[in-house]
Amino acid sequence: MGNTIWFGTNKGRVYRSVNSGTDWEAFESGLPDGSFDFGSNMHGIFYYVDFLKFQTTMRISKDGGATWSDLNTIPENGNFRMNSLEFVTGSNVIIMTTINNSITKGLFRTWISKDDGVSWTQIDEGTNVLFMDFINPTSGWGGQPQVLNGPSYLFKYTGNALTGFLDVHPLEAEVSIFPNPTSHAINLNIEGGTAGEYQILLNDNQGKLLYKKLIKGSDHINHPIAADHLPSGLYTVNISDAKGSKAIKVVKL
Repeated sequence: MGNTIWFGTNKGRVYRSVNSGTDWEAFESGLPDGSFDFGSNMHGIFYYVDFLKFQTTMRISKDGGATWSDLNTIPENGNFRMNSLEFVTGSNVIIMTTINNSITKGLFRTWISKDDGVSWTQIDEGTNVLFMDFINPTSGWGGQPQVLNGPSYLFKYTGNALTGFLDVHPLEAEVSIFPNPTSHAINLNIEGGTAGEYQILLNDNQGKLLYKKLIKGSDHINHPIAADHLPSGLYTVNISDAKGSKAIKVVKL
């Protein structure tokens, strides 16, 4: 990050150089082992995975790695095995992939955070991606863990309607939801958008993905989402295109 370089050790220490490796300082993360990454504001996330218990612990630094504190807003209370966690280069957006229950059968989930891990939104379920790296919100790569006698896979992300979730720009369209509160369907209106594609997500109050739909864009879209089966509570409709995103809270009665 500029002239600052970090590396970690299997004792949970973080080494930092602010002059391209000429001099080094060592700091304690407070975890026995793990991996970490930093965003453009020098905030970092350090995570440790208990592979047998499928439990992940995370700590956050807001001073370039000098001090670390517990991050207690982890999705699913950390009851998963971390696959990968990366800041999208040039931003403070975090993308994270996790495994629940089985390293071969999943559940495999992809999450994002735009506030240094304080809140999380699940954007995908079913894709097993490990060792991600993003050079910007539109270009990234990820490998799939190789199972015994199985093939190896490399995924390339080239940017689509999900890109807006990996960026900090607002959606360039007018979005409304009615009725709100609702007892039945959630009706989503998008006005004045582009002719591209929109990614629609419905997430519960803990960020878990409940509904996902990719729809073709136009200057007027009305898209209903069934809500009869949902328990009463607060939900978030997330809308994204290739340039930006928007989140709207909706109450289910």
